[in-house]
Amino acid sequence: AQWLRAGSLCTGYGGLDLAVLAVLHAHLAWCAAPDRHAARVLAARFPDVPNLGDLRAVDWARAPRAHPRPRRARWWRRGRHPG
Repeated sequence: AQWLRAGSLCTGYGGLDLAVLAVLHAHLAWCAAPDRHAARVLAARFPDVPNLGDLRAVDWARAPRAHPRPRRARWWRRGRHPG
């Protein structure tokens, strides 16, 4: 089975990312947190995940690919989005 690869915008300390990764059984492809303190926390929590830093400076054509939506989620294909 293919794992969902998620990207994280305005990541902060990564708390929401930990929950999303656990619930969706996903891997983090990249994160984006320009704050140096948040970057240190993210480097400890996700050592193999690149931090793209400031979103305004990201070259999105070269950023690691993340899936735009869960491919295997039945509720998504049927148009029944949670929330």
